[in-house]
Amino acid sequence: MTKDSSLGFSWACLGLALTLAGCASSGSWKGAEAEKAYDKELEASRLAATRNSDDYYQYHKDGVIYVLSDKADVANFLKFNEIPKTVTMIGGGPAGERVVFSLTKNEAKAMETKVGFKGGAQQMFEGTLQGYEKEFYGEVMKADRYHVFGNWAELQSFLKSGAANSVSTGSTADGKPVVFTTANPEVLKRFKELHG
Repeated sequence: MTKDSSLGFSWACLGLALTLAGCASSGSWKGAEAEKAYDKELEASRLAATRNSDDYYQYHKDGVIYVLSDKADVANFLKFNEIPKTVTMIGGGPAGERVVFSLTKNEAKAMETKVGFKGGAQQMFEGTLQGYEKEFYGEVMKADRYHVFGNWAELQSFLKSGAANSVSTGSTADGKPVVFTTANPEVLKRFKELHG
């Protein structure tokens, strides 16, 4: 081995040793099971972000069902009775109502290029996309009464049966009754942010 090649080999060994030392530092790797759990949580977060399935809003108003899955769209709808980007399904409701689904900017773009693409609000309404398991928020306003959920399964049960387990009740700033199906403070806070 020549003098130059042994120096190259020594630098390579030193680099490998430093890399391995960095991998062995305390607190950086928790094991295979922790890695799998982290990957699963990360994938669920990415899915929720792309599909927008961490919240769901359904408003029955004047014979139309409005389904939204984006907090910013809900704020616009509540304040101005407008949703910036939508797709409408004539006769798509359980009693033949017209259903208007909100679209995020990314969903509207995807709809232009992907045949048969459906946004998160529509997929959740149709049951082909489940709500995010952790930190889910949902509300349904029907007959001028709000029903607020912190759990996707409870919201689905309510939509099928029309009955919800009440944990507490209240009213909005404009006097509409509210039924809370959870005592989760984060859910109560989100409702208050939207409705005062």
